Amino acid sequence: MKTPSLDAALDTSPEAPCAAAARMLSGLLFAGSGVLKLSDPSALTTAIERYELVSPALASVGGHILPWAELTTGAALLFNVCRRGAWLNACGFSLLFLLAVASAWYRGLDISCGCFGADRTIDAGSLAFNVALLALTTWGLRQELRREKQR
Repeated sequence: MKTPSLDAALDTSPEAPCAAAARMLSGLLFAGSGVLKLSDPSALTTAIERYELVSPALASVGGHILPWAELTTGAALLFNVCRRGAWLNACGFSLLFLLAVASAWYRGLDISCGCFGADRTIDAGSLAFNVALLALTTWGLRQELRREKQR
């Protein structure tokens, strides 16, 4: 039985280099974001609360779990393990982030997005970034499902 890493190395489809680049870029984005948020869960909890979408208790849970979940998803993509699950997580996070940012932008909230642990105000640029991230992770998942089907 071949390992997932060996299967990826043997993939000769025209999309293989782009799929690998998408996997690495997504992995770096999620792992990097998780690492940057790990140092201050209370700041992330505050950022989540400011979206006014969940209770303070749920925001606290998110502030402590989200960095680890992002780091794990990013590491799985970078190390080429649990690929389908990692892509599903990445797509789910991307959709969640896009909906939260779009909601805050639509409601005119003047808040930090909490992205990458930075104090960046939500604007059209952060909305565009999240749209692009969702497109990237959706494309990556689609490529992974195609690859699995061809086996």
